[in-house]
Amino acid sequence: MSGIRREDYPRWLAAQFLKGEEPDVFLLPTEDFELYAARGALMEISPFVERDAEFSPELYDRAAFQNGQKDGRSYALPCENMITLMFVNKTLLAHEGLAMPPLDWTWADFCALSRQLTKDTDGDGVPDQFGYYDYTWEQAVAANGVRLFREDGTASYFADPRMEETVRFIKELEGTHAGYKVTAQDFDMGRVAFRPFTFAEYRTYKPLSMAREEVQLVRVGLHPASCGTIGRQYHHNGQPARGDERTYAAAGTRMVVDEDPDLRSGDTGDGA
Repeated sequence: MSGIRREDYPRWLAAQFLKGEEPDVFLLPTEDFELYAARGALMEISPFVERDAEFSPELYDRAAFQNGQKDGRSYALPCENMITLMFVNKTLLAHEGLAMPPLDWTWADFCALSRQLTKDTDGDGVPDQFGYYDYTWEQAVAANGVRLFREDGTASYFADPRMEETVRFIKELEGTHAGYKVTAQDFDMGRVAFRPFTFAEYRTYKPLSMAREEVQLVRVGLHPASCGTIGRQYHHNGQPARGDERTYAAAGTRMVVDEDPDLRSGDTGDGA
């Protein structure tokens, strides 16, 4: 078998262009699109799109489709969208006498839950149970409907009130862990209630600790993270709105419970 490792692909593709041996059709990571488009390396496909009666941009997520455009003209079509889910250690919540958050929970609710869950359970003076792991400021920014930069890259939106609100929220959320740096192992051992995963990570997540600790995980529906009072709510009837793909991809802590038997203790599935 032969192939190119994912981490080597951008360098390989650039080398093909330098040698004049670039493929006619190829995968292009989103983060590299602007570079290739700006240097005239991509063929405009708008004329083909516009005269193809059977093609419709509506088949794609709007933001994902726009990611393949420059100055309103199309040069690439979306191939893959990586969605992110929030996982909940339902067993831990039940042990602490806490209910699953409601559909309309807010950032304030998230912080309150994290404070309630963070504690020293063995009496050694060091916290060993926590509210969340790996919820990032980038996910919070996207969930609050903030664009960091204008599409043409000539301006930033860091002065947006929603950005200020997001920064305040992240600082408050980080403070709920009393200065302790939570790790993936903490989550694996059943000591953390909330953690975002991409869907691919979700399908392959099989820590040995799950069977040992009898931790029940609950898969959470594709809903954006709970926004603050200023942030837009990217959902409609419990589903993500078609719009900002960065928000959609960073979907996090706004929840609808969808129990997955593959993730119950003793039956972690085959990861397929």
